[in-house]
Amino acid sequence: MSLTFPVCRAARSALPPAAGGGRRRRSRGFTLVEVLVALVIFSIGLLAVASMQVDGIRHTHASHVRLQAIQLMQSIVDSMYANEAVMRDPASPYLEQTQLTSVSTNCLALAADTTLGGHVGPVCDPTQLARLHVFDWQRRVAGSLPQGAGAICRDDATDFDDGVPSAWDCTGSGVLTVKIAWTDEIDEAGNAVWSLLAQVVEQDR
Repeated sequence: MSLTFPVCRAARSALPPAAGGGRRRRSRGFTLVEVLVALVIFSIGLLAVASMQVDGIRHTHASHVRLQAIQLMQSIVDSMYANEAVMRDPASPYLEQTQLTSVSTNCLALAADTTLGGHVGPVCDPTQLARLHVFDWQRRVAGSLPQGAGAICRDDATDFDDGVPSAWDCTGSGVLTVKIAWTDEIDEAGNAVWSLLAQVVEQDR
């Protein structure tokens, strides 16, 4: 006698799908377009960061140069007040709007003191000292600031905006004024952008 068993087809068809079959389709990875979009966004972010760093460096350099200009301004003003009688002379030897290329330093030679067998020091008079002060100051301005220039003149225009004069040229009359100019940057057209700083030295004449 043979026995036969029915095949359970319904049970086979009711089995759940293989584990992970649905997730396999979702784990294919990024498409090329998605990768390119991510790279573009990342590149834009890097450019923004680099631009901020360049601006920060430029502003830091500009602040450092301006601080040097202020210190140079104060140094010549201090020298002038130390030689005040000459400074207040209407024809003061401190007045100089052009760059001095040379100045006599003969007075700096030490004078011999035959009595003591030594030296009595420099024998510069106040006028000679004034010219030496201007020469040394202009040299330091030119060497410390980008295309730096320094001038001492008489000017009627003393209404400075935060120490910034309206023009480099002086009127030739008015109060004794110290001016310093230097280049801060180059504009898009390739022209130098100048910065000016001024300080009134002699308020009352």
